[in-house]
Amino acid sequence: MDIGALGPVAALPELQRQAAGSTLIEHGLARCRQLKLPAVTAIGDPQCYGRFGVARADTREITCELSVPAEAFMIACSQAPQRGPALALPRGICRRVRA
Repeated sequence: MDIGALGPVAALPELQRQAAGSTLIEHGLARCRQLKLPAVTAIGDPQCYGRFGVARADTREITCELSVPAEAFMIACSQAPQRGPALALPRGICRRVRA
């Protein structure tokens, strides 16, 4: 299954607290929806990404081949409403591939 990947996202110090990071995340998630990708993974701060409906991937039994803390590897279903029924994602390991 092809899915999107987002992050880590960062903003220059002079652009922080001006919604630059939030704008990047929103744009990335919107682009995944445009591409009709069923889900998107993210690596980063759970408090930051959690505001956008991204949650820990290990709660869905999905892990990452990269060496990152479990709480920093997250996933969101980009096609299903965040409060609606969850998209059935296969369990397993997310692997990087080049497009």
